[in-house]
This record gives sequence, C-alpha cells and structure tokens, in this order.
Amino acid sequence: MKLLINFASRSRPVKFHQCMLNLRDAFRGLSYEVLLKVDRTDPTLKLYLNKAYKEINLQLGYSDSKIHAINRNIPASGWDVVINTSDDINWRPNAGKQIIQDMVEFGPDIFLHYPEQYAEQQAKRKGKPSISIVSIMDRAYYNRFGYVYYPEYKSIWPDEEATIVARTLGRYKFINKPIFEHLHHAAGKVKKDELYIRNDQYNGHDKLLFIKRKMEGFGL
Repeated sequence: MKLLINFASRSRPVKFHQCMLNLRDAFRGLSYEVLLKVDRTDPTLKLYLNKAYKEINLQLGYSDSKIHAINRNIPASGWDVVINTSDDINWRPNAGKQIIQDMVEFGPDIFLHYPEQYAEQQAKRKGKPSISIVSIMDRAYYNRFGYVYYPEYKSIWPDEEATIVARTLGRYKFINKPIFEHLHHAAGKVKKDELYIRNDQYNGHDKLLFIKRKMEGFGL
C-alpha cells in the first residue's frame, strides 16, 4: 500500500526538517512519498531546499491560502492513501503501520479519524462529536470530491466540514488510538508565530462559509 503524505509548509524550514526526521521514524519500512508544497514567494524557500530527501516530491508553486496549498498538485494516481500532515504535527512510532492496518480493515472508500487531545477536550466541553484535524483517506474516498478540503475555505474550518461529510456519507471510521500530537498554539504547546496569525485572520470568512455550506447540506 503506497502512502502519499501531503505536506504544505510555509516559513517554517526548521520545523520542516524536524518533521522529516519524525516522518522517517513513524513511517519507517513502508512505501510512502512526501508531496511537499512550498511557495515560490516564501522568503525562507532556500532553507527548505538546503538538504535533500529521497522521499520528497517537491511541488513549488503559488498558493492563495493554506487550503489552496494543501489541495494543489495531488496526483491522480500512484498512491493508495493520502495523509494530510503539517509542520505542527508530530507522528508517533508506527503511525504508518497503524493507518495501513485500519485501511485494510475498514476500507475501501473510507475516511479515518484518529483522536487529538485538544480537539477531543473541546468536543467534550461543547457536547459535540469530535473533529478530525488530520485528514486521512484512501483514493476511492478522495476521488469522490477530488480534494482534501473544500476549496473555498482559507484555513480554519475545513476540518469540521470534512468530518461531518464523511460521517454523513457513512464512509467514516473513528479509531480510538492516538497516532500523532498536534503542537498548536491553541493547546498551549507552542508560541503563536506569524504564520498562525496569518492563517487565523480567515476565521470569519471560513466560519460564514461553513454555516452557508451546512445550511446547504454541504452539497451532498
């Protein structure tokens, strides 16, 4: 089973290199490719390219937003499972093997949800079902829409839509086994940097879009 690790990053080259070492440990011995998206306009671009990784398929380009970067340049074939990661995700040992095991058991045409501590706490506090913050799906599920996240989002709310849509379609499986840690400022695990500030500015836009999409049944 070929894993496509979809990795959009910007202005965090040090974290990126740390993440590559982490990915190598978590997906060791498996067939995988890291689809790295970096903007040509990123002033730190050279620092991303100062070390070669044989598993990287580099996709330089121009992205309108975080979600546009995540969605762009995903190949139509050559992989079985897409795993959307970022430079604030720390994968646990054998995460890749767990994903493959669950894909074999619950696929095909499936969206897998693994718990993240902060998201689970927020859901419990609000009395709502929890939200997947790392989208993982096989190619059959991906091909239904042809994107990881609904393209009109900019940054903040697409995880909520993605989770609800998968549940509504009956192609959703929650696996109560933590396989990663989200090192996010909202959980108090890192300081809020300029990229978080840049992405957070789209909260209003994305919230209104989510409300509109929800009222329309997410186009289903």
